[in-house]
Amino acid sequence: MRLPAIILVLSLCVAVGSIQRTDADIRRLLAREMPLATCANTVQGRWYVTDDRGYHCSRTELDPATGCCTKGERYSCHTCSEDDECCTEFERCVSCCMAPVNKADEKVLEVFRGPGREETGRWGNKFEYCRGKCRTHKFSTVHENAYLAPDIHCYSDLGKPLTDESPVPPLAEGVALVPGADGDSCDQACQAIDPGLICVATAMPSTNSCNVLREHFGCEAGCGEHPMLAGLPGYTVSGADKAQQPTFCWTQPKGQVNATALHGCDTSNPDIQRLCPCSKSNAAVVAIVSLR
Repeated sequence: MRLPAIILVLSLCVAVGSIQRTDADIRRLLAREMPLATCANTVQGRWYVTDDRGYHCSRTELDPATGCCTKGERYSCHTCSEDDECCTEFERCVSCCMAPVNKADEKVLEVFRGPGREETGRWGNKFEYCRGKCRTHKFSTVHENAYLAPDIHCYSDLGKPLTDESPVPPLAEGVALVPGADGDSCDQACQAIDPGLICVATAMPSTNSCNVLREHFGCEAGCGEHPMLAGLPGYTVSGADKAQQPTFCWTQPKGQVNATALHGCDTSNPDIQRLCPCSKSNAAVVAIVSLR
């Protein structure tokens, strides 16, 4: 008869002991039952890291257990240029790219991992997208072993930094730039797109820019002025003779941009892909002249 009483007493002792657990005990229990939130991060930076929430921090501010920044700045765009959306530091580029104003949430649904290659699939989230965009690649280089500019990490659609050069006139409304086929004149390039398109000779100065050429051609070997080459601005085709500097982009010397004998709409050069201003009608010509 005494055994049930002993069991009852022991049960009461256990119950009282559980009630007397401290806050520290409870926290330890919760920590065991609830895993810590973790972050993916940029990993390789020697001094800085950006986590998948967009926080940029120093290595000393990174929690090694979670991979998350414990301090730092969210969506940090220091060292990044608003003009070309390029940064000197990879980790800053990723952080800035993730800022809501840059719409990475939308772009991750539209962009393939390999540009224009559907078979590569899409990025899993905006952190993966920004990390991929900000890596250096061939578009950031010239001569295959030198960078275009110090801001080599870019989250822009163009994916390459702008070079420092004098501005060119903006294109008039209704004028579009068309890369021609190898050896085509601009008259041929415009009509190959649409028989109704014409080349707008007065818009040629708007194409005379290395930054503009790089939007349409690789310019892998670099970009510069050529005083005598016909059919500029343009891109030297890869099959050209070595003396012609294949894959180099050429502009006209600034004083020659209206030299129609060398660079008119009907000029062609077998080694050059021209960049041509095209329009549906002569209205664009009138608009450009009126701006001067």
